[in-house]
Amino acid sequence: MIAPEATSQTVEPAGPKRWLVQLESRSFDLRKLRQALIDHRSDEALGLVASFERRIRRDHAEFSRLVDSVGGKVLRHWWLVDACHVEASEAGIQELSQHPSVVRVERDLLVAAHSGRALDHFNHGAISGFSMGWDGSSPANTVIAIMDSGIDSDMDGTGRPHRAFFRDGDPTTVTPGGLAGSRIVLNQAFGALPADDAHGHGTRAAAIAAGAAWGTATATDGHAPGARIASYGIADSIGPTGGVFALYSTMTTAWQQMVVDKATYDIVVANNSFGGEQDPLHTVQQALDAAAWTADILICVSAGNDGSAPQTGGQSAVNGLAVAAVNEDEHRVYEFSSRGPVVGDPTRTYPDIAAIAWGRTPIQDCEGVDDLFGLTSSAAPRVAGAAMAVRSAVPALRVDEAKAILLASALDLADENPGLDRNAFGVGLMRQDRALLTATDAAKHATDTIQAGATRSFSFAAPPGEELGVAVAWLRDVTTTTAWSDLSLRIADSATNQTLATSNLPRNPYELVRFSGAPSGTAVAEVTAISIAGPQQEFAIAIASLPSLDPFRGSFRVHGAGCGGPVVNGDGVCVGANVQATGTDLFRAIDGVPFSNRYANAIELVAPPTGMTLTGFELLVRSLGDTALTTTVHLDDGTGQPATGPVRFASMPTNDVERWCRTTFAPVTLAPNERFFLGIAGWSKSQIELRPGRAAETVRVFWRDRCGDPAWDGWFFDRVGIRALCAELPVHDVARHTTVGDIELGHAASMRCEGLAPNAPVILMLGFSDSIWAGLPLPLDLSQFGGTGCQIHLAPRMTVGTGSDGAGTAFVNVQFGSGTGLLGVHVFSQYIVLDASSSRMITLSNSGENIIGTW
Repeated sequence: MIAPEATSQTVEPAGPKRWLVQLESRSFDLRKLRQALIDHRSDEALGLVASFERRIRRDHAEFSRLVDSVGGKVLRHWWLVDACHVEASEAGIQELSQHPSVVRVERDLLVAAHSGRALDHFNHGAISGFSMGWDGSSPANTVIAIMDSGIDSDMDGTGRPHRAFFRDGDPTTVTPGGLAGSRIVLNQAFGALPADDAHGHGTRAAAIAAGAAWGTATATDGHAPGARIASYGIADSIGPTGGVFALYSTMTTAWQQMVVDKATYDIVVANNSFGGEQDPLHTVQQALDAAAWTADILICVSAGNDGSAPQTGGQSAVNGLAVAAVNEDEHRVYEFSSRGPVVGDPTRTYPDIAAIAWGRTPIQDCEGVDDLFGLTSSAAPRVAGAAMAVRSAVPALRVDEAKAILLASALDLADENPGLDRNAFGVGLMRQDRALLTATDAAKHATDTIQAGATRSFSFAAPPGEELGVAVAWLRDVTTTTAWSDLSLRIADSATNQTLATSNLPRNPYELVRFSGAPSGTAVAEVTAISIAGPQQEFAIAIASLPSLDPFRGSFRVHGAGCGGPVVNGDGVCVGANVQATGTDLFRAIDGVPFSNRYANAIELVAPPTGMTLTGFELLVRSLGDTALTTTVHLDDGTGQPATGPVRFASMPTNDVERWCRTTFAPVTLAPNERFFLGIAGWSKSQIELRPGRAAETVRVFWRDRCGDPAWDGWFFDRVGIRALCAELPVHDVARHTTVGDIELGHAASMRCEGLAPNAPVILMLGFSDSIWAGLPLPLDLSQFGGTGCQIHLAPRMTVGTGSDGAGTAFVNVQFGSGTGLLGVHVFSQYIVLDASSSRMITLSNSGENIIGTW
């Protein structure tokens, strides 16, 4: 058969037509090679590979002569899959497809790459493993492979890789055998572009999986920051819009070479954040699955960015793990993350597991700033990095065993995603901490073989009420058929044989159940072979403890409105855009894509006809965590663009509350109608874009790459909320209350009040009820006491007096106890402002709702 042509996820390459032709002529299988690689008999494995290269040419000899006869040529013979890379005309390939040894013909197309706090205890939990040395560095010979656009092996011409790929991010710390002393043991190009990453996609994927913090204030470790890395550069072209593409033939060749390199580098995990095919019989998918089975490699792929549209670009990866994208903390599936089921296989759910998308990464050829790497391309290497940490912590683990451990230990995301199921988030969020605890307990995992119709039983401790996850995983060893094995899983109480949980997904190569212990304290897992693709099937089982008290992040939200002063908060708004916008008008992380701190932006405004004295500006912004943005003022360079050098330089504190944030600086006098530009840089994870339809005004936003030339690169129109402040219009405002810091058990947070007059006395009220106070319903209207429009929103249980500083900000540091009884408690907060300049004397800030989380 001749497979379909290009889809929306693939591109027709220029030049002669080339094809992937599957044959049925290979005279050998890969079992001896697999065993030699598993047993680390490197010389034997390399000898087998050499013999395979010779034998596959003999096996393909007749077909090669036929290709010559139609005016074509064979470019490569593959042995990992029984296939050839052929250049031939349409008419020639039609004739070739009729040959009895030809099973399938596919066009060689270009496929695109699928282009914070993710490591902490609220998300993937990787940090706890680092403290125990589970960072992927031991044993010294295990390697993680990144098949992508290459890796930054010559950082800006220095002759050494980016510092993120050295131990502890330090180029002076030498790893024996690595490139220039780095942890990169191999960087080889298979595509047309060089192995030294010309695009950046591969450098970012490698950093999320196995990078080390690279020295900037917001740099973070990857999931296995001590691991050695083998890079397989598959980039063939960079598209006109900046996307990077690889040919299917390039990917197939790289998978085959990875199997060969297993003998030298002991590759145990691989990541590929490119598109592919849903059809498991496609040449590339056969190569991927054959590499996983033959070389004992756990392969992770990105699920794709098609959203709820019909899946066209995600890889089948029967023997791997396809990874969905969710956001931090909330763990909601991103709208762009591809959904299942697998095209053409409606009972096979897809993807397999989920991970956090968007992460800080280094930039190729630049060590001074960070970039953001997102979409499912950034989710897959998180799972790959976790798998590397697991397999290096327990080197004896088999690939199916590691896969079962990751699946069993995942965090269920059903509650976080109402209306969605496994065809959105797989089995749940990858939890590296749980996976490591499971892997390092030999009683929690095992491997076995099973024959058709047989049942294997495993007994394990299951205390009543303890949440447990049990997973069974297996690989297909025959990649030329879709009839792989089907196993079922049943959990029973060992004393009564009462069924506690069952799973039988007919097309997924794994099963997973979750249950709350066994009445007798001991359970039995029964694995039954419904059907077997061969004489017997290898499989693995894992049992993970799922703590009922999963950590969640504490939070603050604005709870009730405050009432106005006059409270002098500085200068007034002379010009701006969307000056009446509110926090609800902002995109949230679940909806939009945050800016990257790789780029500096400058927002164009024009002074009023009377001129103005610029003293600062306010920006409607939300950041994930405490982030200080660098702010600047630029004048027109005479061409309608911002001048390269700023005339003012300051900073703007922001946090994860959607609000107007302020920066101030020494006055700048602007002439009538003079164009000026307000600059923002230092983005780590911040959002300023407003929702379509919620704000009508657009402004010109200039941008430049902070790693490149200091000149501005271009501009675009966007919707932002910005207020340029001037000395001519002093205003009065409502005091603004937020909580900044860790609202967590055993931690402290700063309850702040901003927009006050300097040195103003204030009182912080704290309470646990927002419904009733001393028998009076809340909120309590103070109009009858002269406080028109003012309401107290809580029942005070504690009050703390303090005063604002010279900048008009007051704060009280609140320490939360460590007792678990406080977990999830709602603490309400509100400031009373004693304002001698007001006829009311007392005004109120907005109230806040603080929910205590756990670390």
